[in-house]
Amino acid sequence: MILGWVLFIPLSYVLTFTLNLGSVGAWISLYKYLTAFGISVMICFYRTDWNTIKLKMVESDI
Repeated sequence: MILGWVLFIPLSYVLTFTLNLGSVGAWISLYKYLTAFGISVMICFYRTDWNTIKLKMVESDI
């Protein structure tokens, strides 16, 4: 959510209105936002130590 407010909204405003790119600027900012979001999720995924994660057993699974 923070990434959206910090990157997507200001970048889409700048590209759409300041640089007069119109809807193309909004699409470019969306692609930049999705790339940054994907990289942040990938970093979080690869930093997780998967050997320490344990399954949570529910009574219905027993």
